[in-house]
Formats: sequence, C-alpha cells, structure tokens
Amino acid sequence: MVSTHDQTIPAVPYILQLPKELLLEIFDWLVDVNPPCHERGRTWNGTFWAVALACRRFYATATPYLYRSMQFGGAKIEHGFYPIGDPVICLFNTLKSRPDLRRHCRHLILHHMPLLKTRMAGEIFTLLTNVRTLELGGDTFSRLWPHLIFHISSIPLQSLKLSQPQISGELALLVRRFPPALTSLTLSGYWRTQADLFLKYAEKRCDTVTSLKLLNSELFHCGVFEALVMMFPKLEHFTLEMAAQFPPCRHLEPPALTRVLRKCRDSLKSLTLRPLDFPRGAWNMATFNFPNLETLQIPGHMLTGGCGDFRDTADMIVCPKLRRLVLEYFYGDTFANTSADLGKPDVQWLYEFAEHSYMQRPALQEIKVQFDNKIYMCPGDRYYLYPWVMLNNLQREISRFGIKLTYDEPENPWDGFRFPYHARAEMWPCPLHPYSFRRLSQERAPPDDVPKSTFATEISWTT
Repeated sequence: MVSTHDQTIPAVPYILQLPKELLLEIFDWLVDVNPPCHERGRTWNGTFWAVALACRRFYATATPYLYRSMQFGGAKIEHGFYPIGDPVICLFNTLKSRPDLRRHCRHLILHHMPLLKTRMAGEIFTLLTNVRTLELGGDTFSRLWPHLIFHISSIPLQSLKLSQPQISGELALLVRRFPPALTSLTLSGYWRTQADLFLKYAEKRCDTVTSLKLLNSELFHCGVFEALVMMFPKLEHFTLEMAAQFPPCRHLEPPALTRVLRKCRDSLKSLTLRPLDFPRGAWNMATFNFPNLETLQIPGHMLTGGCGDFRDTADMIVCPKLRRLVLEYFYGDTFANTSADLGKPDVQWLYEFAEHSYMQRPALQEIKVQFDNKIYMCPGDRYYLYPWVMLNNLQREISRFGIKLTYDEPENPWDGFRFPYHARAEMWPCPLHPYSFRRLSQERAPPDDVPKSTFATEISWTT
C-alpha cells in the first residue's frame, strides 16, 4: 500500500498561480516605472526583464512587451560603438520566421548600421509594418534614406526621429512622402545645411504634424529653420535645444527666432527652449506673446543673468492661457550668477511673476524649478549650496495665490555608495537591445526566440 506521503504532489508556487490579467497589470507598471536615477531620454526596464524571463509562463504573457521596442545596429559605449554581430542577426532571423512576434513591434531604432548590413536594414521596413515610432541615428539616414522613402508611405508612422542627417535636401524629399498619420518629427545632430536646396523642395505643407523637436541645432541655418516651421502650419508643440558647450548660434539670433515663432504663435500650445546663451537684452516683448500657449519651458538664466529685462518686469510673458512654467538650471550655465545657479534675484522674480499671474493669468497652476541631472557630477559640497530652504519658503508664499511651486531635489551623491554619474548611463544594458543579450547555460536556456539578458543569468529558469 502506497503511503499518502509518497503521493504528495509538490505545491505550485503562488506566483505561478496569478491570473493573466493581474500579470498584465504588473508588466504595465514595470514598463512605465523609472527609478530616481533615470537619465532623461534613456529607456530603463531591467526590472521588467528580470520578471518577464523568470519562467516560461511569464515570458508568454510578456511577449507583447518584450518585442514592442527593438534596436538594430551599434550600441553606444564610452569610446565608440559595439560592432554588429550575431545577436542582431539572430533577432532579425527570428522576426523573419515569426510573424506572431514582429506584429508586436511598435518602436524601431536603427543606429550605426555597417555598410555590409544595409540590405538587412532595408528588409526590416518590409517586415515591421506595424511600427508607430521610427528612429534613425548615426549614419543610417544617409545610407537608408532610399529604402525609407520607398517604404515610409506604407508604414503607419506616428513619430519619426532623424539623428545626424547630412544633407537637408534628402529631408525635403522625405517630407513629400510623409505618412498621413505622422504627428511628431524630431531632428537631431549637426547638419551641413544647404538652405537653397532645402527651400527648393520644401514646398509641401504637412497638416498632421503637431510636434517638432530640433535637438543640438547649433548649425541650423535660419532659412532652413524658418522653412521647417512653415511646413507645419498646425504646429502645437515646439522644442529647440542647443548644446550648452557650443558658442551661441551664428545664424539663429533672437530676432530671427522671434520672427519664426510668430508664424506659429496662434497654434502653439507648448514651447521649450533649452539652453539659449544669447547676449543680455537680446530678447524683446514679442518673443513670448502666444495667445494659446499652455506650457513654457525656458532656461532659468534668461530671467536674471541672460536677460536683464526679465528681472525688471514679470509681464513679458504674455500668455493668458499659460498653465505651467518650467525653469531649468543647467550645470555650468554661462550666465550662472552664483555657485548654486539660483539666488535671490531668481526667487524675487518668481514671486513677482506669481503675483502678477494671480491677477493677469488665472489659468496658471504650476511653476516648476528643474535642475540638471548633471548635479551628480558635482562635488559633494555643491549639493548643500542649492537653496532648498529658500525654495521651501517661496513655496509657502506662492501657495496663497493658488499656484503650486515644485522642484526636483537631486539626490545627495555622498549618501552611501553610488555608481558615478557617467557610469550609470552605460553600465546598465538596454534590455531590448541585441548587445545586452548574453548566452545562458544549457540548463537555464530559454526558448531560442527569447532575447537573452544579463539579468536572466541570476534567475533560475523554470519549466
């Protein structure tokens, strides 16, 4: 007679008994959450990958999230780029043989594709027909733009980002074939602009694009910049970002910027300028006169060091519908007036602006003071120089106007052991990038089509 003890069935772990609906909610939260040291613009979901690859049931449930965003090409490291290799080819072959996986892809990134692999990158456009966001970085635009022009009209793109394109005429040709669903365009890098060639082809108007971002645009010619804005008559969100380490732009001076912004002043709802080291007194009253603007994000030095006129009066920002004002203070600003980059003139201007807004801008709800993440690179004593007490007092005074003052207080870099700031951005692998894949031991090996991560090596693979 067999004893009851011999017939005991091992209990299934409680975590494997969770319903699929609850797992989906957990994965939704893990994908969206970011830790405090999250660098601006960088994807971080290592915790999600560790959970998604814990067992086969979790992988099957998380498959739409795992393949939602993919990157092909060289991964950026400290002194160059990883060469393209087997992980990219394996992932590409998996997509070719598994249509059930490639239908989940919504975000595609192509960076630094070698010349020999250009044909493979061209085939990606034919495979991933459900892509909503496309990003081309490095030299991929100049090499793949014929494939892109041929396939872009058949891809339901909603967002397009081009990094370091070389010839502006190619972009003008691309604009003519923009898909009808495109709503966001981002241009980044250093352009060898040909204003005449660009203006020759830039005749088409695109009414669907409502968001335009120009990043690292030191070498933008004023004519090209103006033509870009004129292409999109219904522009609602505009971002202009220049690298702080470069001298002021020779072509895009404040009068030219003001003239261009006037062309979209009626439709603009969100404006971000970051950072603009223009001379003192270069701005005028017409720069920030937008009847429908709701969000304004500008460098803090424009209020005190960069433009003395702002310090004298708080009514230069003529935006009756303004709801949110964001002031950014960058580490190493040219016009930083104190070691803390924010002093009594700034606080006094904020109080006057809030008081004036209480009477003239009833829609204003929030003023945010934002410090650059590079505070982590500063010496430890610099953390204590920032005027937290001054901001706390100002927060209480402004609250009586019905306006909320918020600020992001950076972590103290000397509280316990932390990795250096420059290492944080590089040491953690981007989970959906082929170069973060690692080979697991045979006893822990997942299915062949599962992207492998360094986090999975610490998790025992269960059947």
